[in-house]
Amino acid sequence: AATPAHFSSSSSSSSSTPKTASSVVLCGEGEELLLCCALKVGDLCHTFAPLAAHARWSSLLEEELFTQGDAEKALGLPVTVMMDRSKPGVLENQAGFFTVVVRPLLTAWAACFSTCDQLVEQMDTNAAFWLLPPPDRLLRLAAPEAHAGKVVGMEVGDGV
Repeated sequence: AATPAHFSSSSSSSSSTPKTASSVVLCGEGEELLLCCALKVGDLCHTFAPLAAHARWSSLLEEELFTQGDAEKALGLPVTVMMDRSKPGVLENQAGFFTVVVRPLLTAWAACFSTCDQLVEQMDTNAAFWLLPPPDRLLRLAAPEAHAGKVVGMEVGDGV
């Protein structure tokens, strides 16, 4: 994987040694970029949590946003995007969110910190889950041990 331009590997670390915060040399404004990325990765940590926790967190987030939309509507304000109960919400937009936001950020993070590779693997599992039709998602959550490493007919990482 390519290393972002703001980072370079320390010359003292070999290619077989996992990269950690202490083995990445920051160039110029890299310190601020690293901190911004760390905050965003932390903000998105539910996307690479175990699937049941991630799905629950996503449901709670959708309900929070819909509640805010209800309050906006009651005040006669325009309802913010993805906060209107009568339109698709967070759960219906997760696949795109993973593709556009989560995957690029987390793969870049893991390129700098290879000890985070397992987070990318779990994120792939969670991303594949959102590609399933809703009834299959319920089946997957009801019997997680029957689908270890797979999401109903998909190997983790297939096309995600």
